[in-house]
Amino acid sequence: MHEVLEEHAHHHDEEPWTLPVAITISILAVLVAMATLMGHRSSIEVVLLQTQASDQWAYYQAKNIRLHEMQGVVDMLGVLTPGEKEKAGALREKYQREIDRYERTRTRSATRPRNLKASVRWYPGGKIASTPAK
Repeated sequence: MHEVLEEHAHHHDEEPWTLPVAITISILAVLVAMATLMGHRSSIEVVLLQTQASDQWAYYQAKNIRLHEMQGVVDMLGVLTPGEKEKAGALREKYQREIDRYERTRTRSATRPRNLKASVRWYPGGKIASTPAK
């Protein structure tokens, strides 16, 4: 055992640059690992933001479809002349209130996906940064 230690010490005396090189390579490996983790994290964040924007856009489209459906019902109730005009008028008012409610929330629903997409910024070289969603 003593001979091995002496041989190792003798070898170290001949090549003193091996320790600084080994430490430098170790530090560089740690920095590369950190950069890889940060890149992976930001790409996952972008995927999540894009998914949220897609979900919000689907929600907006569903609201818009319901709005057009209600407008069609109101138009048909206004054109058709049923036997009970009071019930038809009450039903028409009910659908008109629903239309008003959908129109109030439509602009809010449309801006959410745009805000999520705007929170993702692409930079030259494929770098990604995101700002917190509002």
